[in-house]
Amino acid sequence: LNPLLAVTMKKISVLNILFCLLLLSLLASYTVLANNGGPQTCVGNFAGASFGDLVVPEGQTCQLDRFNVVDGSIKVEKGASLIVCPDNEIHGDVKAHQANSVFISDIVGGPCSRPKVRGITIDGDVKVQGGSSVSLVGNPFGGVAVIEGDVKVENVGEVSIQSFNGLSRIEGDVKVEHSGVVTVADNIIDGDLKIKGTTGACIEQNNLVSGKINS
Repeated sequence: LNPLLAVTMKKISVLNILFCLLLLSLLASYTVLANNGGPQTCVGNFAGASFGDLVVPEGQTCQLDRFNVVDGSIKVEKGASLIVCPDNEIHGDVKAHQANSVFISDIVGGPCSRPKVRGITIDGDVKVQGGSSVSLVGNPFGGVAVIEGDVKVENVGEVSIQSFNGLSRIEGDVKVEHSGVVTVADNIIDGDLKIKGTTGACIEQNNLVSGKINS
């Protein structure tokens, strides 16, 4: 056998073995993910990604920058932060317990610096219990930001729910209870509005509420 040909065949054999090992590794990884079936972890900044259920781990930050689709719910754990910028779809709930902050905005500014194309759609509820701050900002300037479920905030230091008007709206109830500084202003709310037990300054103004108002 030609020595050069023998060396070439040996190299090809090694490459084939490496390729097979890589393929087996990928299949094994896929099997673990498929068998696990649990939520995905969100740490860092994401754009143009698709997810199922998401978890923001304790003390971490997840930013959904733009063009992300979450086909499930988002859970924000203790001390964690969630940032949702324009042009994102969440086909489930957003739930936070003792989180550091929840920031959802359809307006470019702050941590959301990229030009917007579409709006924000949240098909479920936004429920936050405990934590430092909650900021939900719609878009009165021709944007479309829709929360199809309820917004319920309890025991949070600073709460701001603003500018869900024009083509933006909150289709469920809005309830803010036992929180610190609270601003609920310039919103279209298809359900009830209830603000109770505020311990700091409270501003409730220019809200178009289809249901009952208790503040």
